[in-house]
Amino acid sequence: MMMSLFGAWLVYLLSATLLILLSCHLMLRFLGRIPRALLAALLVLLLTPCPTDATLQHVGPATVTLLFEVLAHSRIGMLRALLPLAVMATLAAVILAWVVPRRQPDA
Repeated sequence: MMMSLFGAWLVYLLSATLLILLSCHLMLRFLGRIPRALLAALLVLLLTPCPTDATLQHVGPATVTLLFEVLAHSRIGMLRALLPLAVMATLAAVILAWVVPRRQPDA
């Protein structure tokens, strides 16, 4: 059981990495730059884990878990999947606001 879970995470992380690299390549090609906020949102959506069951034993990608909880009409499951996404999105926004230098007004 544990090896199949490890294999599934390995496949998911590989595909998420390829999707991130492809989106960076497309942003560079069509926009000429990579907007940091868009890249941070993509990373948060694809790489945030969350518990998949009420016993908190197994974790899965939060976006996929949220999709399944929406399909199952489970309100508590949706909240359980949204909480890690909200925390990571807030953390990413704070880090971006702190790291990205603000432009100095021209005097």
